[in-house]
Amino acid sequence: MGKEYRPLATALLVPAFALLGACAGTPNALRPGTASVHTARWSDPATWPGRKVPKAGDSVTIAAGQSVLLDVSPPALNGLTVMGKLAFADTADVELTTEWIMLHGELEIGTEAKPHTHKATITLTDNVKGEALMGMGDRGILISGGTLNLHGDRTNAWSKLAKTAKAGSTSLEVLNASGWRVGDEIVLASTDFDPRQAERRTVSAVSGNTLTIDKPLQYMHFGEITFNVDERGEVGMLTRNIKIQASDDAAKSYIGGHVMAMVTSKMFVEGVEFNRMGQHLTLARYPIHWHLNGDGNGQYIRNSAIHDTFNRCVTVHGTNNLRIENNVTYNIVGHCFFLEDGIETGNQYVRNLAIQIKCHPTKPCEPTNLAANGELDYTYENRLAYRKESWSGKNTLLFRYKDAWIIYNRDRIATAATRHHIPKILLASIAWSEAGGMPDDIDSIAFPVRSLLWNDKWWFGHPPKAGKPPIKTSFGAISMQVSVAVGEMGLKADELSAREWEDIISCLETNSFNIEIVAKHLRGLIQHDFPSIDSKNLTDDQFLIAASRYNRGTARKLEDYVNSLHAPKGSPERSYTEYGRAALKHRDHVRSLL
Repeated sequence: MGKEYRPLATALLVPAFALLGACAGTPNALRPGTASVHTARWSDPATWPGRKVPKAGDSVTIAAGQSVLLDVSPPALNGLTVMGKLAFADTADVELTTEWIMLHGELEIGTEAKPHTHKATITLTDNVKGEALMGMGDRGILISGGTLNLHGDRTNAWSKLAKTAKAGSTSLEVLNASGWRVGDEIVLASTDFDPRQAERRTVSAVSGNTLTIDKPLQYMHFGEITFNVDERGEVGMLTRNIKIQASDDAAKSYIGGHVMAMVTSKMFVEGVEFNRMGQHLTLARYPIHWHLNGDGNGQYIRNSAIHDTFNRCVTVHGTNNLRIENNVTYNIVGHCFFLEDGIETGNQYVRNLAIQIKCHPTKPCEPTNLAANGELDYTYENRLAYRKESWSGKNTLLFRYKDAWIIYNRDRIATAATRHHIPKILLASIAWSEAGGMPDDIDSIAFPVRSLLWNDKWWFGHPPKAGKPPIKTSFGAISMQVSVAVGEMGLKADELSAREWEDIISCLETNSFNIEIVAKHLRGLIQHDFPSIDSKNLTDDQFLIAASRYNRGTARKLEDYVNSLHAPKGSPERSYTEYGRAALKHRDHVRSLL
């Protein structure tokens, strides 16, 4: 899936490497999430259309190229879409209450270099039930191609007891209370065989590393090293100056907020408190969730607190090379730190503290009830059918992701289809079929491996040439062989340098370029078989053949595809047009997304 930060500025009618330059060099003002020259204040009527500052119940959009500074606490909103940038002012405490935030641009509260120092609170409400935004549900910070930058001022997330805290005590000593303040909420881990002896207290005074708490401890918490074994109980600090939370009703409904970063999105989170997050018995609705992001190098959640959740704490799905460090979690339903597929690599979990993991609040506490959607009560005989439905059924994450990708890119699809005089529904149907396929990092590994296997110099003139040649590797959300892209650009593969190959691959991984070059290729495929027709108006058979050509190329004669249209099911001939049949099958659904 592509990294959408270099929109294509011109058509494929310019010289090839001028086109690559356009891929990489679009002006900042046109990029989602990039701040414009002037940052406008939320409170200023001049910031808004018609000079009307958003009022209670409004659905607000911050346009691409627009940068807004939240300098007041606005009334509760029905939703907030950020195409440009929204930053919280650090001059006073600010609260933002909304049903959801759809983030295509950037949401910034502090920076790594300058953490936020005042209180900043985002409260997610659920007054409108059952919304489904781009396959990500509602009551969340929903990130589609955007960047979440949250940087609070707390770094000392947890410590250990310096000595045993006795039952009935109203004070305790820790190894390091640096930065902890009066009013902070802390949690003491159980040091008993009963994990439910964890206790939450509020700090009423701080003197060095000694904390006075608001009420006596009910249990003893051990704080000694015995026989060189460190058995000192942990003490976690739950308070942060940046807080993401669901409104109070979530404590009864168990439907909390969630933060979900889809492909091409980025999250940089530190010093943040998450409260009443996660949605009970609902897949993919977790407090923090990286979803199919591929390479997440440089992204992180650290020094944060996640407590009183209804569905896990940090879920990493199809995303590699993240850093989850120095976080405190408490009172969590289900698996807390969760690698969803089990094939994620390079993720670092460093010095995290998890206290009191518990079962679903509405189901018996049994080992089989630990899944995010509760117990999967399926017999052995129908498990295969269930697994197939969970991957290819219409109400799955993959299906929703495909829909979301089309919706997000529908303007690009329409523009490219018009430019190359093809039906936009053909381009969109193929895009829908391909979106959500092999992640870019897999392709990025396959290309160099294939290059080695086909390199005469590396193998001293006798390479094994196993598998596909490297130029047959496909890249981009709409899977496109790099050799085909080179041909569409009018270039010769044997004349390209390694750097030029890298540039072309990099461009294919941007949605704009990918869509554009696929549209050009589809026009050529239509003309290959039907040179005299209006390429923008296809019959169903012509649609099916063009889509099948995209999957199988031009090696076979048109006659083979025509015969395949009427071939019986299960015959080898019918397989020539299976891809096109699938595109035709989903065509009406895809049209509804456009």
